[in-house]
Amino acid sequence: MKDKRTTITYFVIFLAAVGFPLAWLGHTEYCAFVDGKEVCGISFFDRFLSSPPNEIGDTLAGVFGSLAFLAAAVAVVMQSFELAAQREELRLTRIEFEAQREATQEMAIAMKAQAEVFKDEMNSRAEYSAERLLDQYITGIINHTASEKSWGSVWEHDGGHEIFSSPSSQSIFATRNPWERNLTLDDTILQAAYSVYSFHKLVSEWLEAKIEFNKGERKTGYSKLLRYLNEIIALESKLSADQKQRLKNIDIEHFRDFLAALLEMEIWELESETP
Repeated sequence: MKDKRTTITYFVIFLAAVGFPLAWLGHTEYCAFVDGKEVCGISFFDRFLSSPPNEIGDTLAGVFGSLAFLAAAVAVVMQSFELAAQREELRLTRIEFEAQREATQEMAIAMKAQAEVFKDEMNSRAEYSAERLLDQYITGIINHTASEKSWGSVWEHDGGHEIFSSPSSQSIFATRNPWERNLTLDDTILQAAYSVYSFHKLVSEWLEAKIEFNKGERKTGYSKLLRYLNEIIALESKLSADQKQRLKNIDIEHFRDFLAALLEMEIWELESETP
């Protein structure tokens, strides 16, 4: 619609630019020699209409040739205006597309940042849940080892050996309630791990010296303890970096390995399935 209005406007301007001068020139009176006589008060149109046919043709040819050239020039000018308008429209379109692209990029960046925040929040929640579960497992281990008396596992020998001359009675963990020592969870686990290591070393010496000793009556309590330790190690991948370092500090893997080795040694009176 806008292009159609522009075309009509240019056409009217062209008619005005060409028509009015022609009309003015056509009706302008002047003097001319007709048949050797000077005649005044005649117009161009009067002179044109009274001219011979060949002169009329030549005049029309000159006029329409000039008009054709002028029309071509006007068409070029109009086309240049239209091209300029198209270029401006394209420029505005590019600016709009660029603004849309920037808005889309900003939206994508915002969505990515939001996703990162959501991911971090989910990771934090998962790590917090894993940390609480870790504390529950550690507390379970401490409470479980405190009930060692009820497991019926005591190893005894009568002495009489060149190395172990005195009678000895051993259990793996100290029998006093660990909560009475006012230790932290991690310190209590370290003591329990050291107790397993020390007992493993002791019974290995007994076996190497071929000392006769009474074996522990059952190992189900220790098998349950091993399951606790395996669950803690399986939980490691879900923990935060500081909690992973915590597991290293309390030496959970060595605790598990020495306990698993004890369960495989021939120091048990009654065999039962181990995890």
